[in-house]
Amino acid sequence: MQKIESVDNEVVLTFEALRKSYPDRAEEVKVILRNAGMTEKEIDASLKMKVGRPDNALPREYPMLDASFRPATPMLRARYSFASSIVDVAWRFPSMKELAKLLASKKLKAIAAAQRKNWDGSAPDAFDESSISLFAYTNLDDGDVAWLVWNKGDEPEVWTYQGQRENKYKNIKEFILHIMS
Repeated sequence: MQKIESVDNEVVLTFEALRKSYPDRAEEVKVILRNAGMTEKEIDASLKMKVGRPDNALPREYPMLDASFRPATPMLRARYSFASSIVDVAWRFPSMKELAKLLASKKLKAIAAAQRKNWDGSAPDAFDESSISLFAYTNLDDGDVAWLVWNKGDEPEVWTYQGQRENKYKNIKEFILHIMS
């Protein structure tokens, strides 16, 4: 990987806003968890934002489900210039190293296959694997993922699947703004 200077600075600022908004968002979740009967110790152990140090080199390419690559876009470079990996209240954004392992895993392949077979119009159903990659996840055991979808335009869309819900976002920035809302 070679250092690339072209990043979307607005996206970097959006990720910084995500980090700054964490205490308020986590407090809302703490209330729900307290009401569900969790102890403060259990809550504190499960709610910790982690932001990995950015790698020295930004990715030039981003891996797809079919093991091919697409050029890393300015928003993707901004995401990785902010942090290598991010663990937020619910969403986990893997590092490039973690992403490579996840894309090769049987679990992620099974999630894509299940969505392709059972969810008409889902990203894996509607697009070739050379146009889809993992961006983030909440629970891989439940198939709760955020796919990057190269559909139209210069930046990938973000399609999320949690439970029986699908949400589509125009790009990475719109998805992060939604998380903060």
